Amino acid sequence: MDDLYLMAIIEGLASLELNKSRLATVHLASRKSCLPTWCVNITIVSLAASVYYGFSIIFPQMVFGIYTSDQAYGALLCCAVTAPFMLGAISAALSRYIGKQKVQIIVCSIIFTPLLGAIACATTDNRNTVLGLMITGCVFVGFVEGVGVTSTGISINDQKEIGTAVGVGSTLRATVATVATTIYVTVLTNRLATTIPQQVVPALAKTSLPATSYAGLIAGFSTGSFSGVAGATPEIIAIGLAAYRQALVLAFRTVFLTTIAFSGCVLILSFFFPNLDNKMTNKVQTTLHKTKNFSITSPKNNEEKQ
Repeated sequence: MDDLYLMAIIEGLASLELNKSRLATVHLASRKSCLPTWCVNITIVSLAASVYYGFSIIFPQMVFGIYTSDQAYGALLCCAVTAPFMLGAISAALSRYIGKQKVQIIVCSIIFTPLLGAIACATTDNRNTVLGLMITGCVFVGFVEGVGVTSTGISINDQKEIGTAVGVGSTLRATVATVATTIYVTVLTNRLATTIPQQVVPALAKTSLPATSYAGLIAGFSTGSFSGVAGATPEIIAIGLAAYRQALVLAFRTVFLTTIAFSGCVLILSFFFPNLDNKMTNKVQTTLHKTKNFSITSPKNNEEKQ
C-alpha cells in the first residue's frame, strides 16, 4: 500500500511538472509581440539542426559503404560534416559585427540549400564532388545554427524569461531533429529494401553463383565475411559488390533529396527572421543575483545608479 501511495505521489509531481512546462511554453508564446519572431527563430534552428543531424548520421554510412573500408581514412572523411559545421557555428560570433542578421540567414540559406541538395548527384566515383558540396554546405548550416541558437534568448522582449526561452527552444530543436533523423533512417531503410534487389540480384544472375547463395552474399557485403557462401569467387564478389554499391548510391540519393524538405523550409522562413541589431549591446538585462548597485527590477534604475 505504501508503494502505491509513493507511486501516486511521484506521478502527481510528474504531472505537475509537465503542466508547469506547458504553462511556461504557452506563457512565452502568448506574448503577441514576441510570438512571431521567437517562433520563426526556433523553427529555423530546429530545421537547420535536422539537416545537419541527418547528414551526420547518413554520410558515415555512405563513406564506409561506398568509398572506403579503411577505418582511419573513413573517420577522416566523416569529419566533412562535423568539422565544417563547427567552423560555421564558431564563425557566427561575427554576426553581431556584420549586422543585419536577417540578411545573413537568408544568404546562408540560399547557399546551403542547393549545395546540400546537390549531393544527390552522388555516384560511386565522384567522391571529391560530394565532399566539396558537403563541406561548403555544412559551413553555412553551422553559421545559421550559430546565429539562430544565440538569438533564441534575444528575440524575446522580456529578458527575464531568457531561461524559459532558451530551454524550450533547445527542447523543440532536439525533438524536431530527432523526428527528422528518424525520417532519414526510415527513407534509407525502405529504399535499400528496393534498390538492393533491383541492382544486386540481376548482376548476380549473370554469374555462375547459385540463387540460393544470393542472400548470403548480400549479407556478406555488410559484414565483410563471405565464408559459407557456396560458389562465391573473388570475381563474383567483385561483381556483386559493384552492384551493391550502386544500390547504396541510389538509396542515399533519395535521402539527400529528402533533406531539401527541411532546408527549403529554412530558406522560406529566413525571410521572416528578425533583425536584432538594436539588441546586440553590452548591457546586461538580467543578472543571477542582486548586487549593491544593481537591480533587476528596473533597467532604468540601473542606468541612473551607474
